[in-house]
Amino acid sequence: MHIDLSGRTAFITGAAGEGIGRATAELMLESGARVAITDRGASRTPRVTAELRERFGDAVAGWVLDVADRPRADAVIAEAVERFGPIEILVNNAGINVLGDAHALTPEEWDAVIDVNLNAPWYLSRAVLPAMRARRRGVIVNVGSVAAYASDALARGPYAASKAGLESLTRTIAGESGPFDVRCVGVHPGIISTPWMQERIASAQLKDSPALERLGRPEEVAQLIVFLASDAASYITGETITIGGGFKMRP
Repeated sequence: MHIDLSGRTAFITGAAGEGIGRATAELMLESGARVAITDRGASRTPRVTAELRERFGDAVAGWVLDVADRPRADAVIAEAVERFGPIEILVNNAGINVLGDAHALTPEEWDAVIDVNLNAPWYLSRAVLPAMRARRRGVIVNVGSVAAYASDALARGPYAASKAGLESLTRTIAGESGPFDVRCVGVHPGIISTPWMQERIASAQLKDSPALERLGRPEEVAQLIVFLASDAASYITGETITIGGGFKMRP
């Protein structure tokens, strides 16, 4: 299926790493979108932006952004809109994790995860929704995790709680904005091969393994995100789709 996002502006968080965000940015650019990539990495964000500009020219721009920094988020969104026009696709992909038992975490560790993984997607959605609703055009894609419904060695505590909350937020936004032709959808990746995961998967004592007996690739998740953001998925809203190769299958 050919996905055409020509003329649309996408705003993607956590997009300058080596995982789902960058893969999504590349695929959206290949599909014709203008893409604002944001990431908290002060060195990797300009480097990745430069790499993508070599391939896609002025269709891509990058900003250093810690999504938990609300004044900075406001400024970056305003700059992205000024450069590319109204944001029609928001991908809330940025996320962090803190490993440890819930009772052993500090309040600061708990709050940091919730701020990035749940509060920031709400705040960014709040920022773009008025224009989307006024124009009756827009899609928000929230990147969750199978941790939302299944605990395991690498997905507990605030991370799991934030992803469960994100799934609920997806339904809330979908219900409120559906009458304005604005959709909100989510994806729940399983074990995806990223540098962070590769460092930890060998020592993790997981309860299950993927039925496909391999880790997922970032581009496989990106393909689902781009599909959901496109008109090909025009009747899908309020749903969060698991993409985990059979890891943590629900009955």
